Amino acid sequence: MEDTEKIIQTAILAIEEVTVLFYQQQENLGYNKLNLTLNKIELALNEIFRLKNDNNEIQIDEQKIIGRLSDAMEALAIKDSVLLADILQYEIAEQFKNIIEQL
Repeated sequence: MEDTEKIIQTAILAIEEVTVLFYQQQENLGYNKLNLTLNKIELALNEIFRLKNDNNEIQIDEQKIIGRLSDAMEALAIKDSVLLADILQYEIAEQFKNIIEQL
C-alpha cells in the first residue's frame, strides 16, 4: 500500500505543478508538463483500479473519476487551460487525496 500511496501522491504533485503554470498563464510550459502529468495520472489510475479489484473495502467511484477525466479532455480540446487546471486540481487531485486517506 505504501507504493500505491507514493504513486498517487506523485500524480497529485504533478497535477499541482501543472495547474500552477496554467493559473499563472504560462500555457506553453503548462502544456509541455501536461504530457508527463497525464502519464503520472495514468499510473495512479492503474494502481487505484488494481487496488479496488484486490480490496473491495476501499470506496472508489470509478465512473466519477472517468467522468472528470473526460471533462478534462474536453477542456484540453478547446484549449481552456484554466478550466483544465480547475478540473485537475479540484476534481481529480481531490479524488486522489480521498483515496489516499482510505489507505
